[in-house]
Amino acid sequence: MRLLSISMAVGFVATLAVNTPRAAPDMADWQTYRNDAGGYAFKYPGGLSLSIPSGTVCTNGDCKPVEEVMLRRYTPADGSIRTLQFIIQRRINPQHLLVQQWYESLAHRPLDPAFERTVTMAGRTAVARGPLVPGVKGRVEVGKTVSAKEALLEDDTSYVALNDSDILTISISSGPAEWKELCRGVVSTLTFKKP
Repeated sequence: MRLLSISMAVGFVATLAVNTPRAAPDMADWQTYRNDAGGYAFKYPGGLSLSIPSGTVCTNGDCKPVEEVMLRRYTPADGSIRTLQFIIQRRINPQHLLVQQWYESLAHRPLDPAFERTVTMAGRTAVARGPLVPGVKGRVEVGKTVSAKEALLEDDTSYVALNDSDILTISISSGPAEWKELCRGVVSTLTFKKP
């Protein structure tokens, strides 16, 4: 019951954060990245480094090329690396469902408004998770989990359809409010080619 009360409060705060107007970042000197294979583009500031991993990823014997774009920021003061990832998941929606229906079919439940919501990204409907979601927090020692408990975990991930069967996952790593605002500024520049 206590987790439910906390989650409802978090959901209310998250709704306030989404609906509160913010000052637009100065994007005059931002660079543009275009992903022709995915049909999307975004702008990003020079303080972030662009990384495009290569190779393949295999799941249950099905191997596909990695289609990921990562913006990274290294902070020497504390040694932290923060990331904003754009990952294309090809053919993950074979039933050609709307993005909310696709997400709910994977979760085996309707969206939970305390943790998930529909938003609009570049004119398309998307599902956004966070800022906190229920999960399991564990402690690992010498490769073994020695304790685990239910907790609210930070999660800032969104899912938007690129076409009938491919989903673009956008994930912002944890970090201070300034980092989150910068990433939201980048995501606000997202554009899609017409399918």
